Amino acid sequence: MLPRTPMLKIKNRAALAPLLCALVMAAGCTPPGPRALLEGKRLLDRGKPQAAVEFLQTATSVMRTNALAWSYLGLAYHQSGQLSNAVVAYQRAQALDRNLVEVSYNLGCALIGFTDDYLKVRRRHSLGLPGRWKMIGLVAVTVGAALLLNESASF
Repeated sequence: MLPRTPMLKIKNRAALAPLLCALVMAAGCTPPGPRALLEGKRLLDRGKPQAAVEFLQTATSVMRTNALAWSYLGLAYHQSGQLSNAVVAYQRAQALDRNLVEVSYNLGCALIGFTDDYLKVRRRHSLGLPGRWKMIGLVAVTVGAALLLNESASF
């Protein structure tokens, strides 16, 4: 029989082997694109759009044809106040998948915000679109998104 100390070391190594295998496999299971997309979405859900932009940019660079990744990137840009980047990302998502109604709605909202910011700069004061015009624009965007949803559901 082995002395007590070496026997314990052998038992500990045997117990650590499955744990190390599990850690190695878990770290390599998810490819970098989907992993970055999931992390970006998680950060968006937690209200951290600036941090989400980095992960979602990685996701869109790896998965260039994934409309959902472009949509989330647009949403992160939109929430962080980068409306021109948001519009570009939404347009890319819309070009990849016309059936994503959320993208059309978000694009409409971004364009309303973009128009509001443009008027603020153009008029050189902090008043942009009047509140009623923003509401009318949001209603129009909502109705348009509902019509798109209804049209896509009929096919």
